[in-house]
Amino acid sequence: MPPVDPGQHLLGLLFPEPEPPAEGALAAMLLQETEGGELDFARLVTRWTAVRHQPFECPEVPVSLERLAVTGRPAAESTAGPGLGAALVTLPLAARLTRQPRNLVAGVFHVGSLIDPDPTGAFAAVTLAVTAACLLTGRRDFVPDVLDVLVANGAPPGLVAEVRLVPVPRRDPVEGPDETLRLPTQVGVVLRALRYQWDPAAVAMGFGDQPAPVRRIGQALLRLRQGAGQGATA
Repeated sequence: MPPVDPGQHLLGLLFPEPEPPAEGALAAMLLQETEGGELDFARLVTRWTAVRHQPFECPEVPVSLERLAVTGRPAAESTAGPGLGAALVTLPLAARLTRQPRNLVAGVFHVGSLIDPDPTGAFAAVTLAVTAACLLTGRRDFVPDVLDVLVANGAPPGLVAEVRLVPVPRRDPVEGPDETLRLPTQVGVVLRALRYQWDPAAVAMGFGDQPAPVRRIGQALLRLRQGAGQGATA
């Protein structure tokens, strides 16, 4: 029996429904285009922009795809977002590149920037990608790895500060629903749940009032941790 592709596995965890939002189609195309190791960006963009009018979960994604379709190049700055669209699309690729950390960081950042040109959105994708790689290799304490990557690559200070606070238990839990919750805080919600919560039922309830992308990513990474962390060491 052939080994399970971690990218396809995480894709299924992120988008388990029969008719997922269009971010699922983009993520699947990205996996297909990277199966041979080399990524043809022009061909990927052509495939992506063909589905830009389908329903998306993250508003920054169709805005970026429309820009790519009209001009052939990504926007110089964000007109929507930043959001978790880049993370949703690139997380399955990150799972596949777990054993190639340099390629993981560079690939997720550059591909993520096509989806969300705001640096906070692209680095949020990198943050969650490194976290997923740590979970897949059995590392429970992912914060040092994430911080090393963010600081070394000049990530936005707000995102770095949020990650630094993850090991500090919050006394003022983030309440929702709040679709305007700052993106670093949304990332922090996911990372704290991954670090502190081990009861799947409790975690699902904790994500209940968060924006849809936070729930989707958080629950997928928790399931990934449950499957990959059996007998793992810190």
